[in-house]
Amino acid sequence: MATTNEAPCFFAAPHEGHCFHCGEALPSEPLTQSIKGELLAFCCNGCLSVCRYIYGAGLDIYYEKRDKERPGRPVSIEESPFIDEDHIEASGEMSEASLIVEGVHCSACIWLIEKVTSHINGVASSRLNFSTHRLKVRWDGEKTTLKEIVSRVGSVGYRATPYDPSIEAPLEKRRDDAIIRLAVAGFGTVATMFLAEGLYGGFLWSMDEGSRFFLEILSLLVTVPVVFYAGLPFLRGAFYGIRARALTMDLPIALGILITFGYSLASVAGVKGAGGAIGAGGGVYFDSAAMFIFLILIGRLLEAEARKRAGWASLGLSARETLSATLYLNGVRRVAAVKSLVPGDIVEVRPGERIPVDGAVFEGASKVDESMLTGESLAVDKSSGAKVWSGAMNLDGRLLVKVAATGDFTRLSGIKRLVEDALLKKTAIQRVADKAAGYFIPIVLAIASLTFIYWYLHAGVGQAAVYAVSVLIITCPCALALATPAAILAGTSRAARDGILVKGSEVLEKACKATHVVFDKTGTLTEGRMSVTEVAASNGLDEEELLSVAASIEQYSEHPIGKAIHAEAIKRSCDILQSSFKAHPGKGVEGELRVTRPRDIRSARWNGVRAWAGSAAFITEMGFRIPPRSLALAADLSRAGRTVVFVAKSGKDEALGLIAVSDPVRKDAPELVSRLKKMGLKVSLLSGDVEATASAVGKAVSIDDVVAGVLPEGKEAYIRALREKGEKVIMVGDGVNDGPALAASDIGIAMGNGTDLAIGSADIVLLDNRAANVARAIELSRGTMRAIKENLAISVVYNLIVTPLAASGLVFPLLAAVAMPVSSLVVIGNSLRRR
Repeated sequence: MATTNEAPCFFAAPHEGHCFHCGEALPSEPLTQSIKGELLAFCCNGCLSVCRYIYGAGLDIYYEKRDKERPGRPVSIEESPFIDEDHIEASGEMSEASLIVEGVHCSACIWLIEKVTSHINGVASSRLNFSTHRLKVRWDGEKTTLKEIVSRVGSVGYRATPYDPSIEAPLEKRRDDAIIRLAVAGFGTVATMFLAEGLYGGFLWSMDEGSRFFLEILSLLVTVPVVFYAGLPFLRGAFYGIRARALTMDLPIALGILITFGYSLASVAGVKGAGGAIGAGGGVYFDSAAMFIFLILIGRLLEAEARKRAGWASLGLSARETLSATLYLNGVRRVAAVKSLVPGDIVEVRPGERIPVDGAVFEGASKVDESMLTGESLAVDKSSGAKVWSGAMNLDGRLLVKVAATGDFTRLSGIKRLVEDALLKKTAIQRVADKAAGYFIPIVLAIASLTFIYWYLHAGVGQAAVYAVSVLIITCPCALALATPAAILAGTSRAARDGILVKGSEVLEKACKATHVVFDKTGTLTEGRMSVTEVAASNGLDEEELLSVAASIEQYSEHPIGKAIHAEAIKRSCDILQSSFKAHPGKGVEGELRVTRPRDIRSARWNGVRAWAGSAAFITEMGFRIPPRSLALAADLSRAGRTVVFVAKSGKDEALGLIAVSDPVRKDAPELVSRLKKMGLKVSLLSGDVEATASAVGKAVSIDDVVAGVLPEGKEAYIRALREKGEKVIMVGDGVNDGPALAASDIGIAMGNGTDLAIGSADIVLLDNRAANVARAIELSRGTMRAIKENLAISVVYNLIVTPLAASGLVFPLLAAVAMPVSSLVVIGNSLRRR
């Protein structure tokens, strides 16, 4: 804990100045406080209390980090919005919420807010996104509350409100302010240019001194609001940066503005420079000062809009969320807020409307456009019982949808959260670029100083000022700072539209370095839509009874094989008995059958019997013998690409028979493997299936490296062995038994219809379940990293070219003001073209 070395607080005599904490003008009787040996002035007790808290918590480095605008006066919890359970969502055993924080101006604000909230007992994580002003907090509900978190944010001068997708007030307010400043600068630019024309004419046709002085005074009066209002963000940012001993990118711009304005003012006042006149009209440069403020403001506004388009606007996800729905109850329709709906409600969706909830079709049939979730442009037929997702477009039929999830619990909201999390993380190359940008400003100031000294000695102060201003304006680290985030933003946006969900920006960086792709077989290279092809019963059972036993213990299985057996039993109208369930990942399942209402004597005899279904090795491991004729049949079926499941029960030493299941190879799998090989990647196949079946699939898709009969721990060990050899491994899977391997790989890719464990363990999720998107994901990662390197090269080359030109006097301030934002726009454009 830092000590504050406080002296008693007292009312000071009136004096000029601003509050140390919030930066607002001090009242006539400000409060003062000695902190760490320095007498500081505050406008109110709130700012004094916040400052004490910051120092007492050991966070006083905030005052060194901050730049630009101050946070404003503290906000009391009474002023904050009502906080209720609607704003909180469950995240495992933790609670989670998103807040919009007003008053965030710089990286120091982000640092302070994250530190203050992280210090609250029970808060697990706190991350603030500067571009959206969204604070995402996770906490233990038993140790703290959302109200306490909001109150703590308010205690350091920021207002936090629950996030509403329809409201982006802080960003819009800042945009409106920028437009007003731009309008003032635009008016001033036009006015000073007209006045400059008169001064030019007077210079050519001998205008009398009185008229010239009058036009210069008018130019000065018009330029003052341009410099000190429209240009205030640059001046204020530079001032607070210097005060905090931090060189910000506003400093070169502010120096350029002040040098130009100051020299022109000195010229009007009659102070003569060594180099003669500067500017348009025989000594004044007001038109140029106004114009490059105007041009820089235009550039910043365009840059902000381009960044916005590169983010959520390009995804279009927020626009697909609907806030109201037509609730259908006993034949009566009424409009209701989506957040008021609960699971089990019925909503009506007419043709041309977006589906407002996740759920299942209760009544009706239609085609639905789900492209924003899957990237698949073709509409999908939906009828009774089919799942539908929030944000999808109902095209041609009326649907009644039974609500399963709303708001933050929908699949669309989940995608938004994951993409947002991805944008909060920084790649290694981005951290290097950010560090380089920090050294940029001192270098620019040094070059500008040397330029001024050189030209002052050779051409006088007038020319020296012009060329130094050109250097200050044209060299800007904005493009360097934007190089990585702009490319990452565009890459993740494009991936989402293609049905590829990337869980972090660092995933793109890792994926582009991959050397080896390992596939699970079932559900990745194969369709995952298995069907029973053969049933061979023995030990006195017929096919239906064997299917009945197997389906009864497989009915709770999430594995495609178990689902196929269960579906076949239902198709044949077999008796599905109640059963317990225990899965042996990679091996099989077991359960104890229970018969409550026997249909006949045959089903009654299965009550209390324990049964097993799985591979030959699993059945043997459980202590059962497999007849030679069954093993021979299984070998023939495996060579034909079938997966064989043996069934056994307690009280019998020998297996009851076998069930063969076929899973056709995906049509695009051979092309995918060929594409990956052409990209220079090694490809392997891992499967828990027998050698013959796995080899048949491997041969069908042209994979030579096939490893069969592998249990989940074996898959994980195989991945780790590859990584120990220096391989950068991508693992593609979809089942429970793939979870450890996905987690052990450098990059895990899960199919969108896979199990929750697989999806949770993966770094990339293929929402449309198309195997071809494995290659597409790698291509996007390579394209994104290529864009980052191109952007960095553009920024470096730009500065290497324009800086010598400006220093040598070949680029004037007006041209510099145009070129500076253009460099940033080129970087953003280079990133957006990959969308």
